[in-house]
Amino acid sequence: MTYECLDDETYEFTLILLRDCAANGAPFDGGPGSPFSAQVTVYLGTDTEPFAEPELPDPVISQLTFEPDSNCVDVSEQFCAQQATYQWQLTLPISDQPYHVVYQRCCRSTALVNLISAGETGNTFFISIPPAAQAICNQGPVFTEEAPVLVYANEPLELDLSAVEVEGDSLHYVLCAPVGGGGPDTQAPFLSTGVAPQPDLPPPYEELSFVNPPYSVVQPLDADPILQLNSLTGMLTGTPQSIGRYALTLCVEEYRNGELLSVIRRNIHLIVAECQPIVSTESAHPEIFFALSPNPTKEHVFVQFPATVASEAWLDVRDLYGKLIETHQIQNVRSLMLSTKNLAPGIYLITLITGSSRTTRRLVVL
Repeated sequence: MTYECLDDETYEFTLILLRDCAANGAPFDGGPGSPFSAQVTVYLGTDTEPFAEPELPDPVISQLTFEPDSNCVDVSEQFCAQQATYQWQLTLPISDQPYHVVYQRCCRSTALVNLISAGETGNTFFISIPPAAQAICNQGPVFTEEAPVLVYANEPLELDLSAVEVEGDSLHYVLCAPVGGGGPDTQAPFLSTGVAPQPDLPPPYEELSFVNPPYSVVQPLDADPILQLNSLTGMLTGTPQSIGRYALTLCVEEYRNGELLSVIRRNIHLIVAECQPIVSTESAHPEIFFALSPNPTKEHVFVQFPATVASEAWLDVRDLYGKLIETHQIQNVRSLMLSTKNLAPGIYLITLITGSSRTTRRLVVL
């Protein structure tokens, strides 16, 4: 869950959820086939009575794609993942107490091997806005890439888990404990032990336990070399050793002048699949690199290629949440100009697609 302060008292929130659509799991709340509407609960300070219980608009649901590993046979068709994006606005008067915005839902996948009783525990998605952040109408950090889902055993991984902060605040990345929320009770779903608590419970929240040994908060999967998270860049490296499904949680702390303004959490469900080596090393679709200039920009940007793009290709422009803004079919070009006059200020993802190759660059529009 992330937020953006639009003015002194108006905030826009974004909640992104993932579900395993290959399993017989619950549909997204408020989505097709769901018996429940999507609702969040807002608490002020240490109050246990809700400040607000807004119902959310219907989610935007999309199918996730899996990036193939160049050394392994693509097995992505064996898996299915969907993403739901909820966006809503709230009026939160400036207070000397923090606001807590909470969404709880059960249950996690029974296939997770690193959590104790994973199938009987749910999730709590929450974010707090402290008085210091309210006073300056803070813009919280947001993630620019989809959450990673599929990796391969015995293949070194480099996962970019970074977020973007447009106001120049410093970000610190750390692996943190997942927290529970709700329970498996479907007969009384709105109770605290139900699958969809309403209202969602106030903080604090119970941290979930890992199967230890061998798993822990900072080593949530079996890896050699072990997992290493760069606290400054958000890059996660290591080499998974065992196939399976694993839960890990990333926390991004936002600081300004040494003062903590926000913490955003990202729950990641990582599938480690067996790597079946590709016999042929020939690449029919080599990656094509490109540059964006000027970047940042206001009215237009030039897309420049080191060589003429002879084969048919497409250039997609998406916002940070993956929504397609526009697409351009290109062929036999060395460069082209894109107008950004109709784009709102912010960060966009420019992706070049040619054959099975995808290359993405970030563009900042002022």
